[in-house]
Amino acid sequence: MYMHATHFYDLFDFDTQETNAQEAFFLSHAEGCKYVLDVGAGSGTIAFSLARHGISVACLEPSPTMRSLLISRLAYAMELQKYITPLPYNAIDFRLSRLFSLVYSSNVMHLILDEGERTKVMSNIVHHLEPRGKVIVDFRIGGLTTKEREFSGELNLGEIQYRRYTSVEQLEENKWSYIWFFEVYDRDKQIEAFQEGFQIRIDRPEACREVFAKHRLSTIAEYSDYSGTAFEPTERPNRLIIVGRRDMK
Repeated sequence: MYMHATHFYDLFDFDTQETNAQEAFFLSHAEGCKYVLDVGAGSGTIAFSLARHGISVACLEPSPTMRSLLISRLAYAMELQKYITPLPYNAIDFRLSRLFSLVYSSNVMHLILDEGERTKVMSNIVHHLEPRGKVIVDFRIGGLTTKEREFSGELNLGEIQYRRYTSVEQLEENKWSYIWFFEVYDRDKQIEAFQEGFQIRIDRPEACREVFAKHRLSTIAEYSDYSGTAFEPTERPNRLIIVGRRDMK
C-alpha cells in the first residue's frame, strides 16, 4: 500500500493535538531507552520525536515511497541523522543484529489481515526485545461504517486546492475495504487525481490480548487513545493500545 498517494499521507490527517499526545505517549515509555525499534515507521513522526531527545530509532518501513518520505524529512533535519536508521525490511521476516529495550508498532496491525503473517510479525518483535523489554502495539477494534465516496477534507497550498474523498465498505465480519480519492485543482480546474485503496482488519479486544499472551508478553496497561485514556470496553472505543513486557519465565 501507499504506492500512489504517499505525498498526501500527512497532509489531511495531521492533527497537532493528537500528534503531540502520541509523541508524549511514546516519549514517556521510551524514558531510559537508548535504542528502540519502530515497526512500520511511516513518515517517521514518532521516530523524529524520540530522536530529538537523543534516542536512537531503527525505522522499519517496507514501502519504498513511504520510506522516501521519511528520508526526505531527514535531509532537512541533519541534527537527527545520527539517531534515525531507515530500514527497508518487511516486518514478517526482518533480522537485525541488536536487541531493543522498546519495540513499538503504531497503525500497522489493522493492515495485516492474515493470522499467520500477524503471528510472524509478533514473533519477530519479541525476538528483537531485550530481556524484560517493553512492546507497544495498537489494534483497530471499531469505528467503521459503510459509506460511498464521501467528502473528507480539503486543503489549500497557495493557489492550489487539494481535496480528499473516502469510501468504506464491509467485506466480511472483521474485514473492511478503505479507499482514498485525492483530487488536485488549480482554480476549479482539476489537474491531478490519485486513488489509494487498502483493507482493514477489525479485532475483538479479547483477540488482541490473546496475541500478547500467545507470545509471552505480560500486559502492563491498556489504553483507548494516545492521550492515555484507560481502555473501557463500555465506552466503545475505536482503538486498543496494549503496553506489554517480555515475560522471561
